[in-house]
Amino acid sequence: PAITNEEAPAAIETPEPVISRNEELIVEKNQVITVIKVSTEKESSEYRKVVHKYGAVFFFKNGEAISQATYEKEALAGTH
Repeated sequence: PAITNEEAPAAIETPEPVISRNEELIVEKNQVITVIKVSTEKESSEYRKVVHKYGAVFFFKNGEAISQATYEKEALAGTH
């Protein structure tokens, strides 16, 4: 008899479906802020992209600094 080493397929994690997504643009004298609020059944997050007049760009999730890659992956998911 042949010996097989089959494992059960790993559960595939699917992202939480987004229930609501709200985007707001705040234009100020020296900066432009994009605020994106994303809600799922389990949680709600607020993302901010702050572009300063002098060129610096900062990204935040719930007030904590995040990378541009994280911002694009999470805040912009499903918008392209």
